[in-house]
Amino acid sequence: MPVIDAEPTTLVLAWPEGSRSRALATLVRAAARVAASHDGSRPRSGYAASR
Repeated sequence: MPVIDAEPTTLVLAWPEGSRSRALATLVRAAARVAASHDGSRPRSGYAASR
């Protein structure tokens, strides 16, 4: 449920570079989709963006 009067916040996810966890990959994809749907930006990978 949205909290209308809450301040915007930033969620940062970090994980080991060599991680191959499917559960973690699913979480990261879901978080990126939710973020993109709220601010109009495209999901982006921190790993890819840091290269």
